[in-house]
Amino acid sequence: MESGYPIEVHREKPMGAPLERVDEAIPAHLQWLDEHYAAGHFLASGRREPRTGGVILARDMPPELLAELVAADPFARLGLAHHEVIRFDPSKCAHELEGLLRPGRVEGRYPHPS
Repeated sequence: MESGYPIEVHREKPMGAPLERVDEAIPAHLQWLDEHYAAGHFLASGRREPRTGGVILARDMPPELLAELVAADPFARLGLAHHEVIRFDPSKCAHELEGLLRPGRVEGRYPHPS
C-alpha cells in the first residue's frame, strides 16, 4: 500500500444524529461495508467509543473513487454522518504490516521484537 485513507465518520451536529436513527441504518451500513471489503477497498473498520461515529481504513485508490464510495455510505445518504477522509502516506510500520507497504517504501522502521 503506497498510501491509505483513514476515514473518520462523524455523527452529524448538533448533538449528533439521534442514536435511534443511526441504529436503524446500521444494517444498510454493514451491507455497504461488506461490499467494499469484498471488493478489496477496505482493510478495517469499527465504531468509536463513545458512539460519536466510526473509523474506516481504506486501501490506496483514486480520490474520485473514494469520494464515490464515501458518498454511497447509507449514513451519509441519510444525513446521519459526514466523512473526513485523511490522506496517509506511511513512513514506518510494525513488522506485521510490512506486506501492506510497497517494498522499499519504508526507509526505517521499528525493529521486530525477537
